[in-house]
Amino acid sequence: MGKSLAVSLDSRLLTAASLVREGHPVCDVGTDHGMLAVWLLQNKITDRVTACDINAKPLAAAMRTAQKYGVEDRICLRLSDGLSAIPESEAQDIVICGMGGELIAKILSECPYVKEKSRRLILQPMTQIPFLRRYLCSTGFDILRECATVDRRHVYTILHCAYTGRCREIDDWFAYTGKMPQEKSAAARQWLLQESQRLSRIAKGLAAGKQAHRSAYFAALSQRAAAVSEEMKKSNGMKSSR
Repeated sequence: MGKSLAVSLDSRLLTAASLVREGHPVCDVGTDHGMLAVWLLQNKITDRVTACDINAKPLAAAMRTAQKYGVEDRICLRLSDGLSAIPESEAQDIVICGMGGELIAKILSECPYVKEKSRRLILQPMTQIPFLRRYLCSTGFDILRECATVDRRHVYTILHCAYTGRCREIDDWFAYTGKMPQEKSAAARQWLLQESQRLSRIAKGLAAGKQAHRSAYFAALSQRAAAVSEEMKKSNGMKSSR
């Protein structure tokens, strides 16, 4: 009976899953309970998913999930530190969700085949997002799109990336806001407002440390993000929350 069940994803993982291309082998790095991998199989986005984790316990949980939903014959579970034990044939679309931006960058930097132009990266960093954007752009990746999603009062960004070989340095505005100003969605507006508040806290911390020039700089970034968020609200006819 359990095999007739349909797996349900939260909005964070569902947004990440929506960026996976149909018909491509997928690798879910740091799979945890394997929910995203199972969803991709159940919804026929792909018929081949590799779910990997650095620890055996999450892989055992992922196998139980796969068995519960009747897809255990179509999922490959691998014990792997990042992508180190993943054959390149199993990772055309690479999903890395729920890790810090520095760890995501480290995983990518240690895997040469991610720099093949046919591959796509779907990345959902929990922290150090400006660091990850700088890493991606400086090492030849293009951020094709960023999607914002709200899940249990938290606002997340998911980056969809491809390698182009065009290395470039980005300014602080792009490092902190990425492509979110182009998204024009309620979630993107909320994400920018949240980022504005974070930049304001940075500015206040710098002011307390008597770094007036840097404080003013980050305050200006905060105000710019807030202004873009407000403009989105006006253009979308959203009511003010004040």
